[in-house]
Amino acid sequence: MVLSEVGSVRNGMTALQRSIGTDVKVEYVLFGNPASASGKLREVKEFSHIGIEVKEDSRGREITQNVQIPFVGLNAAIRTVSVEGKTIYDNRHNVPENLRMRTLSDSHAVKARSFGVDAAGPAPAEAEPEAAKASGRFSLSRLLRRD
Repeated sequence: MVLSEVGSVRNGMTALQRSIGTDVKVEYVLFGNPASASGKLREVKEFSHIGIEVKEDSRGREITQNVQIPFVGLNAAIRTVSVEGKTIYDNRHNVPENLRMRTLSDSHAVKARSFGVDAAGPAPAEAEPEAAKASGRFSLSRLLRRD
């Protein structure tokens, strides 16, 4: 990812902070499947997560529930956040609709590409789980690695 793209995603954090208290629509990936939620933006913890107050579930039933969605987590990542149809945070370049991060290394690689190495912090010291190696599943961190 080029530095200007990292800057653009980082600028979205500022727009999100200014939008606390407004209604937002969040598109994200959960276990490799696209998902969305709408509600009032209550919290923005930069490079970590957002908190929204959801008023209805995916079937249109009225509920009140506080939900936290990670910008980049182990099996979830935010693609976009919109206010009144205008996208204020966009990370679709790094978070495709079918993204599935199975290890902490996978998650760290996406976070580093999205926000830069300084925001992602140190790489996890873990090795890939032996079960994942034995199953032949690919590792996203290997695909994103720049040797």
